[in-house]
Amino acid sequence: MRQSWFIRFVMVILLVVFAIGTTILFYADQDLELAAFIGLLTICLALWVVSLLCSKFVVSEQEIVSYKWFRKKRLKLSDIKAIQHSALWGGSIILRDSRKAITIPTEYAGSAEFVKHLVDKLGSEFCSSATYGIRIREKEMISKQKG
Repeated sequence: MRQSWFIRFVMVILLVVFAIGTTILFYADQDLELAAFIGLLTICLALWVVSLLCSKFVVSEQEIVSYKWFRKKRLKLSDIKAIQHSALWGGSIILRDSRKAITIPTEYAGSAEFVKHLVDKLGSEFCSSATYGIRIREKEMISKQKG
């Protein structure tokens, strides 16, 4: 699971536009303070795009592997002690074992199928907060399509 290809594509295009704009402003010698500000925004955007391109979740029958930046977390399905839903940043599902947690945004492509996989493996009662989080996300998407 990861962000959709369209979101990743748009973010890379936006980064290229910001980088070109920063270069043009810097060499135009018009307003170096504006060029520095746009350059700082470009650096922040570049870090965000790198994190977007590097983060993904791999789900197998036995475990979930989270790749973010340059680290990897593994969580076996049999070790999950709690599943929670958080409404922050558009919503996410938090899977916890006794030592670590993996946070999976509900906006990622395949998150609904992932929750169905969890329900099949762990039971619907144990996964009720994850199911609730996906239902909220689906309602948000439907309301955006209508509006």
